[in-house]
Formats: sequence, structure tokens, C-alpha cells
Amino acid sequence: MHFTLDSLQFYFSGRADLVRFVKEIQAQGLYACLRIGPFIESEWTYGGLPFWLHDIPGIVFRSDNEPFKVENEYKMVEAAFHEKGPSYVRWAAAMAVNLQTGVPWVMCKQDDAPDPVINSCNGMRCGETFAGPNSPNKPSIWTEDWT
Repeated sequence: MHFTLDSLQFYFSGRADLVRFVKEIQAQGLYACLRIGPFIESEWTYGGLPFWLHDIPGIVFRSDNEPFKVENEYKMVEAAFHEKGPSYVRWAAAMAVNLQTGVPWVMCKQDDAPDPVINSCNGMRCGETFAGPNSPNKPSIWTEDWT
């Protein structure tokens, strides 16, 4: 079993109308940060991934391998994947930028986010822990401003 973005079906109508929601945000003079997944970190059991994914032959979660290539908040585990970690970050950044959405892409806690992807702080002590943008062309962004 192998999944690609082409084989997925998305539902964006009614309460799930993302385009209408973003247009309403714009109409109110606000901005939105959309976070892609499905890996959404420790707030969800199994990182938000469906448990059955572990049955896919050859899958190694959060690594540069074909069966699994979607990510969020990767920096804290990147070193565990040795040479596959940085290549996975580069792949994820290139994939996002090549979608040509016309909006900036952000990688949470990813201090090695390749240009033009923005590295950001994520946590309650960004003023103390965030070293800042990894390029002078990037803004400082705090992606989870929880208490």
C-alpha cells in the first residue's frame, strides 16, 4: 500500500470550507497561519497519525523515505535520523515552495529551514529560547503563543 497526495480526497465544503474561512479572516483585516499535517506532535495520540500506517511496508515515520513524507515540528527528532534528517527537511521545504501557493511557508522550531521557508519559534518562552530568523530576509515568527 502506497499513498500519494494524488490518491487522497479532501473535503472542503460546509463547515470545512477553508477558502471561505480564510477569506473571512482577510475581510476582518486578520492573518492566518495554516499548519499542514498530519503529524501534529504530542498533543495527539501517535502524533495525530492513524495507527494503521505502521503496517505500510518500508515506512519509517519522520524520515526521508517514500511511504512517509509529511511533517511538523521536526527539529527535536532530526538528529536521530542522521543524514536522512536534513535531507528530509530540504525535501519538505522544496515540496511546499514548489506548490507555488503564493504564501510564505513556515517550519516550526526548524532553525535549519532552507530559504525561503521561515524558521519559527514554538513554545511559551520564545523570548528566551528563539535565536531568531536564520536569514536576514525572514521575519521572527512565534507559531504557538500559548500561556
